[in-house]
Amino acid sequence: MNKELLLNVFLRNDSLNLLVEAVSASFGCPVIVTDSAFHIVSAFAATGFSDEEYRRAVAHSELPLTVCEAISAHRGERLLGESDTHRYCVGELKCGEVRLGYMLYVLDSGKIPNENDCLFAERLVAKQFNAERRSGGIVTDTAEEILTELLDGKFSDEEVFRLQAAGTFLASFRPSRFVLIGLSPAEVRHTDEAGLSHELACSFRASHPFLYDGNMIVFLHEDHDTSLLSQFLCEQRLCAVISERLERLYDLRDAYRTAWEVLHYLQGKHCAPAVYESRDYALLMHLVNMEKRSDCLGEPIGALYRYDTENGSELCLTLYTYLCCRHSLQETCERLFTHRNTVQYRIRKIREDFGVDTDSPDACLPLLLTLALALIRLGHEELFIRKQSSF
Repeated sequence: MNKELLLNVFLRNDSLNLLVEAVSASFGCPVIVTDSAFHIVSAFAATGFSDEEYRRAVAHSELPLTVCEAISAHRGERLLGESDTHRYCVGELKCGEVRLGYMLYVLDSGKIPNENDCLFAERLVAKQFNAERRSGGIVTDTAEEILTELLDGKFSDEEVFRLQAAGTFLASFRPSRFVLIGLSPAEVRHTDEAGLSHELACSFRASHPFLYDGNMIVFLHEDHDTSLLSQFLCEQRLCAVISERLERLYDLRDAYRTAWEVLHYLQGKHCAPAVYESRDYALLMHLVNMEKRSDCLGEPIGALYRYDTENGSELCLTLYTYLCCRHSLQETCERLFTHRNTVQYRIRKIREDFGVDTDSPDACLPLLLTLALALIRLGHEELFIRKQSSF
């Protein structure tokens, strides 16, 4: 092992990830660094290394349960028992008498790296790990507190968030989505919040459930079975919303805001306990937010809206459908399940009595948007909900 190279990386770079990469290159094997709770805070494997257990562990930012149990029982021994594909060499990372976590070397054979080399690398990694856990001499918040600060908008930009998350499993945590679970007292039936969190954590590995603003957030990974999640939450009589895809953890706040709006809408409509997709309601949420403006309709659609409200007619719905069907009377009739003569009468009335130019290409988009807002007010939200995804 090239100790001078490792020392240069340590001294010239203030980065745990770069140091772990250098350690991996020096030992010629993938390396994983975890905190004391077995959450992965850094990992590196050379290009071409392909192992499902390693890939899943890094994606979840959490070691497999069998490996966690083996580390807990290793009693100072370097070599752990075999997994399905590899053996692990493990070393403790300490700062004084405080255990920070562990460093694992993923071995293709039972050969154990040189003890002195391991100790040298582990001391450097422990120093860098401890430095990244501290900011201005103060230990950083827990991962849950950091996520709460992210949702509260406390970070000015992504770089500040990354600095705060360094030294926690959040530094490499890459969930694909999350589910927002409504926890109003009437909805929780057989279990309290702590019990629900424990059940979810046990059933969905590396989901890290935590409470925020009276609801529960549970992170999802690609290998989580959303049909089982849906079944579990329905049995608990809970309403939940699955977010859109998270390209990066820093996007959590924006995705949460949309998911919360959908959950709040569903709860206001007293929808049945189920798991809903945020993306199915995205368009509706945009329209609902626009509709809250009192001046959003204008004329002549405002006059159509008032006429429908006062007379129980469907001029707004007819015109909206007619425009969506590209001025096809036949398709409009089929969608509305209405006789051709009735649709023709309504279109003529809209043109002549309300002065709406239904044929102008330039007016089509403004008309569709304004009609959509009018239809929201008239209770036709279902028009703007995408066909719900099945689990």
